[in-house]
Amino acid sequence: MAAILNTSLKLLSVSILLLLLFTSVKIEKTIIEQLNDNESFEIIMESNGCFHSTTDKLSIKKKKGVYTAIKGKRKKTLGEKDLAEIRDFEIKLRTFDEKMNVCTTTDTYLLKYRSYEFKYVDGTCAWNGMSHLIEKLFSN
Repeated sequence: MAAILNTSLKLLSVSILLLLLFTSVKIEKTIIEQLNDNESFEIIMESNGCFHSTTDKLSIKKKKGVYTAIKGKRKKTLGEKDLAEIRDFEIKLRTFDEKMNVCTTTDTYLLKYRSYEFKYVDGTCAWNGMSHLIEKLFSN
């Protein structure tokens, strides 16, 4: 019982820390804000835990000022609200620090833009950013 309580307290502490970080971070420019016409970027997430290993991919393209999200065979033209969700996702992703990893599941995010690759690791078991982003973008 003490071990369960200790784990629950750690997850609660991480959740509170994430909330504080997410509301206080100031980012210069996100990738979505830098995207030029005829450019794209990818978000690749690999999740590994004791009983699973999955990979997910989302591509964002800009052509003639129109942004499109592509996930597998699904495509969606993005509006301002969607662009804000992607921007918010990246800002939150940039706040992760390995010291916050308290879970046996780790979600590794790779953002590919031009010749750059940005890697972030979430081991909090509290965010699930990729699944939430995909749900927000494709639920309409």
